[in-house]
Amino acid sequence: MNIDQIQGDVLTRLTSVSDFNTSVGGRVYANQAPQDITYPYCTFFIFGAPQTRDSENLYEDFRLQIQIHQNVNNSGFEVTNSIASKLTALMDNTETTFTFTNYDLIRIDRDVNLTLPLENDIERYQIDYLINLQGK
Repeated sequence: MNIDQIQGDVLTRLTSVSDFNTSVGGRVYANQAPQDITYPYCTFFIFGAPQTRDSENLYEDFRLQIQIHQNVNNSGFEVTNSIASKLTALMDNTETTFTFTNYDLIRIDRDVNLTLPLENDIERYQIDYLINLQGK
């Protein structure tokens, strides 16, 4: 599994023309955001790849963690919840519309939704997905 390619495919999905991308002002970053960033923004991480591999069917699984970062002093918690619902609308049930280079998307399961503790008035909302791909 080419993690850099998978990361690029995820970035393409998250930065596509969508309500989610508009709601974070196009600020979507792999792994870490730049210093002095404007809120809200999104970071994502790919980890545990590949967790499993089925050599007969060429199935591979990985986990995708997406975090929304929002300064609650500027806009409050309801904005973060609105952005999160736009994110799940973009990511959930996308087996027929989410494209990966050299892979077919077999299944995408949202498996964790949680709000992380405030840190310096910054709320982080985290959504994890388990993604199952099949090599072409």
